[in-house]
Amino acid sequence: MPKQGPYADKLFIHHLAFNELYRRMLFNYCIPALIDDYKRLVAAGVEVEWIVHTDSMVEKREYPGVNIQYALIKDTGAWYLNTMSVIRESQRQNAYIAMIAPDNIFGRSSLYNAYMLARHKDTTIAIAHPRVLAEEFMKKYAPGRTYGNRELVTLSVEGKIRHPALQYAFDDLDESFTNQGISIRRMGNHVYGVVHTLPSGIVFHFSSDDVAFLSGTSWGEIDRGLNIKLFGEKRIKLVGCSDVCFFIELTRPTHNFSHLYPNLRNNDKHEDPRQNIFNNMIVFWMGEQRGKDKAALGSGTQEPGR
Repeated sequence: MPKQGPYADKLFIHHLAFNELYRRMLFNYCIPALIDDYKRLVAAGVEVEWIVHTDSMVEKREYPGVNIQYALIKDTGAWYLNTMSVIRESQRQNAYIAMIAPDNIFGRSSLYNAYMLARHKDTTIAIAHPRVLAEEFMKKYAPGRTYGNRELVTLSVEGKIRHPALQYAFDDLDESFTNQGISIRRMGNHVYGVVHTLPSGIVFHFSSDDVAFLSGTSWGEIDRGLNIKLFGEKRIKLVGCSDVCFFIELTRPTHNFSHLYPNLRNNDKHEDPRQNIFNNMIVFWMGEQRGKDKAALGSGTQEPGR
């Protein structure tokens, strides 16, 4: 396939996983959900280089039809250096990079679509995603399977797997968690309008300036300071509908969830003004429509977030 413009038609996929729980998430859930997209990208003429940094080479897995390179993290306290090495290489080759945490599970076609949206452009594709309860999810769902985007929306928002940070992010609740970056409004059965001020970049195209920025900051700036930088440069695009791109994050019950605050009904702003760059955008999460429970978008059905 001929190259267009200065961009390499290449995608690095990078994971970093250390300790038994995150390796289990990566090998049993994260990677299997991405394999079909990897094969679609390769079939479309995209060069894909898949790299896993891990602290245990004993547990590395091989998957049919997939070429994954494994590299050992010798110092888990300095894991950021491993990530930066792949970031630098993607920038050197003028390629794209998908940095996917081991606790992220992507819906079918989401990575493929994200790359195709970024392809031949100097842009990052960001996705507004929810958290779910990690151990409960892994008890219920068998390893090695794929998920539809609407299935992931439904289980994250409506099921017992829902994380407290999401459960209390509905903006019809007075005492809520909407000040932490996500605000949900139910628009009818299985349809949600979401304001997400900290969406995660998934497919990046890094400049040398971006690499310098990340080299001088903590990893937490990947969806904070870097978002602000890219937004100011008009180099980041937020996907507006979960049917196009969606993923969930497996999280412990207390992780990223502290105490609730009162008087936050109808709030959709992050408590830190710096984090409100995506505040004027609404993303739609589309869940599964089930039989007689189907409801049209904008039906007026307003159910309590609890």
